[in-house]
Amino acid sequence: MKIVAAHLPAYLPGLELFCKMAQADAVILADHLQYSKHGVLNRNRIKTPEGARWLTVPVLTKGRGQQAIHAVEINNNERWALTHWRALQTHYSKSPYFMHYADRFEGLYHTEWRRLIELNVAGIRTLCACLKLDTPIHLSSEFGAVTGNKNWLVDLIKRIGGTAYLASPRQRAHAVRENDFSAAGITLIDTNPPMPRYHQLYGEFIPDLSMVDLLFNEGGQYLEELRKKNDARDLQEASPTPIFCQAENRSPSDSLVKLTHKSGNSQK
Repeated sequence: MKIVAAHLPAYLPGLELFCKMAQADAVILADHLQYSKHGVLNRNRIKTPEGARWLTVPVLTKGRGQQAIHAVEINNNERWALTHWRALQTHYSKSPYFMHYADRFEGLYHTEWRRLIELNVAGIRTLCACLKLDTPIHLSSEFGAVTGNKNWLVDLIKRIGGTAYLASPRQRAHAVRENDFSAAGITLIDTNPPMPRYHQLYGEFIPDLSMVDLLFNEGGQYLEELRKKNDARDLQEASPTPIFCQAENRSPSDSLVKLTHKSGNSQK
C-alpha cells in the first residue's frame, strides 16, 4: 500500500500537514488551485506576549486577476523577511529549542524568493528537516494539473503510484467523491490529525499556530513520538477507515476543501 496525502502549500503551515506526512508515503501540494487572499497561503500565526500574531508575506495581486498559487509573486519591495526573522528571534529566543533550529530559519529568511510557492516549499522542507521527515513532496502543477478538472486528485495519486489516500472527515463530506476513488482502486483512509495542547510561552494555550511554535517549544522529537503511536498502516489492518487521532479543534484542511470548490466553480 502506498499512502498519499494532499494539502495546500501554506506558509509555515501548522501541525496537520506534518501529521499527514508522518503517515503518508508521498504528499501532493495543490499549487495549481486558485490563490485566495483569505487563508494561510501567504501568512500564518505565531505566539507573542500579546497573543497570536500574523506573519504575512506581501504578494503581488493587483491587476493580475485570478492567479494559480504557483504563479503568485512576492512583493520584495517590502522588508517582510527581516521582519519575520526578527519576530521569531524576539518571541522564541527563550523557547527551549529555538537555538537548536535557528540557523535553518535564518538561512530561509536570508534568501530572496521570487515566487510564493518557492518560499512555502522551502519553509515546509525546513520544517521537515527539523522533524526528521523525508516524505517525498510533489507539486500538482508539475503534473499539469489545472483548475476545473474535478478528478485531478485521483489522477495525480495514480500517476505517483498511490493506492490509498488520507482524507479528513470534512474532505470526505464535501470534496472527496468516493465512487471516483473506488473506481480507480484507491482506498480512502480517514485521518483526523490531532490538535494537542503542548508547552507554550506567554500564558494560556493558543491552538492553530504555525508549526514553528510547537517546534521551538517541544523540539523535533515531538512528532516522532506521535508517529510511533499513530501509524496508518497498523490502523488500516484493524479497520477499513482508521483514525489518526481525535482532533480537539477545527481542521485546517477546510481551506483545501474551499479552494477546491472555488477553483472548480470558477470554470463554469
